[in-house]
Amino acid sequence: MKLYPCFFLARETAEVALASVRSGGQLHDITFVNDIPERLRTYADRGLFTEAVTSLLLHAARRAPAGSSVRISNHSSAPASLTIEYGFAEETEKLSSLFGNGDDEAATGAHEYPSLLRAARVVARHGGRITAEATPDGGTALTIGMPDICPRILVVEDDPDYMALTKEYLMELDGVVLESKNGLEALKMIVDHSPHLVVLDLSMPAMDGYSLLTSMRLSKKATEMPIIIFSSDNSIQTKEKVLGMGADKFLMKPDGLKDLAQTSLLLLCRKPMTG
Repeated sequence: MKLYPCFFLARETAEVALASVRSGGQLHDITFVNDIPERLRTYADRGLFTEAVTSLLLHAARRAPAGSSVRISNHSSAPASLTIEYGFAEETEKLSSLFGNGDDEAATGAHEYPSLLRAARVVARHGGRITAEATPDGGTALTIGMPDICPRILVVEDDPDYMALTKEYLMELDGVVLESKNGLEALKMIVDHSPHLVVLDLSMPAMDGYSLLTSMRLSKKATEMPIIIFSSDNSIQTKEKVLGMGADKFLMKPDGLKDLAQTSLLLLCRKPMTG
């Protein structure tokens, strides 16, 4: 199962999954409640993760009594988790066995719940796990526990003033900002830290931005890594050159600072990583 992960808002993904479940038509008597916080982020293969959430929601909707509700929310004790609650008392041990043995075709319930087995495999492939628990009101809660991953952004910049400004403007993304002063140092950090995004100056000592950009696009690890060029050379020729070399966006110094966070967020949330 090949993964192409990126960051995305969990609430929006839940809405897509809910729309898919509602489109079946036969579940019109079930009320769906999306209580996922607006800014909750998930890092996963968006298509596969949406498929897993849809499978769990559909299972819950089919089991829930007519006229009742199915609620999806963030598990309060786990930042990257989603919990689906519904008013039906499942055999939680049976479901837990299925979820805990997602790679075993002989797992309890594997033939009865093939879509849940598939969901368990998808979540496990991401390093997470699905669990089933009884709720105090006699229902069931299915929780997708995912690794809590925050964005790692590598800023490659030899000017200390611009490095400080860039870090300041990226703070609103609630990520980890890594620093590098030249292309050679950046190449090692890409190998060691696997950043989710690189913000790259062009004029630097040791290895300039052009050379680093070329090396990244020839590297299996960084061939699809999102790259923002942040440069004071705002000529049309330079912009066209770096975009033609594989950069995703070009921002001009210093005016581009105001767009840096939003541009970074768009790339983090829309460009999957293949490395």
